[in-house]
Amino acid sequence: MHTCLSIGVTDDAQLEKVADLSEALSTVSRLRILTSLAGGAGSVGSLVEATGLSQPLVSQHPRVLRSMNLVTVSRSGCDAVDALTDHRH
Repeated sequence: MHTCLSIGVTDDAQLEKVADLSEALSTVSRLRILTSLAGGAGSVGSLVEATGLSQPLVSQHPRVLRSMNLVTVSRSGCDAVDALTDHRH
């Protein structure tokens, strides 16, 4: 049985959230970034090095991941560091 159906996701708002999450995870680039962040927080530069993706591509994708609350960003001056969102709290 499909996971969404087995956990009782039936209303349109919940289904919309599942669809948005599926879209956010639908690219290999975003999955590479998430996999890299699973090893620890990283700046755009460190994510470029870890994933082999171009700087513009790495800069673009965390915004989508942040909008889905999968990634958080902390800033210090001009530096931004992304990390996986801790959903345990």
